[in-house]
Amino acid sequence: MIALQVAGNSYINFTKVEVILSMDSMAGAFSFSAVDVEGFGLPFKGGEACKITVNDIIVIDGFIDSIDVEYSANFHSIVIQGRDKTSDIIDSTIENTKLGGASTLKQVIEKVVSNLGADITVSDSADLKPFNQAEDKLSARVGQNAFDFLEKLARKKAVLLASDAGNINIVKPSTELLKLTIKNVIGASDNNVKSASYSNDLTGRFNKYKARSQVNMVASNQSGEIGTDQLVDQSGEYFDSEIRATRQFILQSENTSAAEKARLRAEWESKIRKTRSKTYGVVVIGHANIIGIWRPNTLINVIDDFAGLSENMLINTVTFKVDVESGTTTELSLVDKEAYNVGSSN
Repeated sequence: MIALQVAGNSYINFTKVEVILSMDSMAGAFSFSAVDVEGFGLPFKGGEACKITVNDIIVIDGFIDSIDVEYSANFHSIVIQGRDKTSDIIDSTIENTKLGGASTLKQVIEKVVSNLGADITVSDSADLKPFNQAEDKLSARVGQNAFDFLEKLARKKAVLLASDAGNINIVKPSTELLKLTIKNVIGASDNNVKSASYSNDLTGRFNKYKARSQVNMVASNQSGEIGTDQLVDQSGEYFDSEIRATRQFILQSENTSAAEKARLRAEWESKIRKTRSKTYGVVVIGHANIIGIWRPNTLINVIDDFAGLSENMLINTVTFKVDVESGTTTELSLVDKEAYNVGSSN
């Protein structure tokens, strides 16, 4: 069951519900649709604080962003949409965000959260080391998008910024294989797939990735560790052996960095493009498995004869659904288990 909680009241009688949690988007999102033939409507105006629960577990703590109403003489429909609290970081621009190069990513995020005055806590499940003072200047431009600033720093650390019911957790992709299996085997009696889709599109992938950058001059002056001959023309390469050698992708790194960090940036680009190229989508009945409700960043076993899959895959997006016509289901998007993994010393 999915419920929308506003001002201490819980609402469940909706004709259609979607709740989306994804590794590719820091903010969870929701959409509720209702039909009121009596024309009474729902007591929402937009902007209200709310919580979304799935099987009585809070998965989103955020706000109602928009309300769309359509009506006639005998019909009244309402669509309520919103996101969790981290959406304020995604939407907002910032100023006066400056820390020393020895700060951690967690401290940088907390500084941004404080700048916005948001009620968001930050945790670091990746246990990251501080940034290198010789390479990193941890200050945002006046008017820079808050999430853009943080996401670029997270990319340098090869981590993801995940929403934990409205709070932020710094995470790495899960490597713990859970005892869960998505199964669609011809002739089997224990299949749990209602429907599925599979795509492997190689047009966005390349063999050679090269990230070009330069060492941060201000930070290097502070550290006194880098000679002038090392300040410019820093670059790093990464190769995807699954793609033919005639395809290459050259990029200018978003942040100044040394050669090893540029190489990690190139590797990150390769892994993200691999993530987007190979996708497996599946619909299962209900919102829970034998362990609990479905969650992103979960490593499970997939056996699907029709898709030709028999491997461990990572759930990167979970969409909980309720529909008066199709019932209670969950859509899972799965990717290669190595798709988000990038070697890093933290």
